[in-house]
Amino acid sequence: MITERAAYEGFPNRTRWASALIRATLLRQPVMNEEERSALIQASFALTDVIENAGGTQLGLPRMRIKDQGQGEISIRELQDRVREVNERVMALVSSGLKRWNLV
Repeated sequence: MITERAAYEGFPNRTRWASALIRATLLRQPVMNEEERSALIQASFALTDVIENAGGTQLGLPRMRIKDQGQGEISIRELQDRVREVNERVMALVSSGLKRWNLV
């Protein structure tokens, strides 16, 4: 049953799930699985791209990855939409983590 629960929660094995459960209980904070961590890293990259496309490189902010997109201008509306999408993904991850560990 523990192995099934670990898989359902997105953890590779019951040991990682149990460790995450203990950390969440002791710290009263959600612990993310690998998929959630990966999504947050991708969200970070997306925001880096938004910053660069908005002229962030002129501020000395480094580019964290290379993307196929050209260096053309991007509209404020597009920037807002991309930031909103990233924010919604991150908030969904946080919400699911809070629910998973009964921290709501």
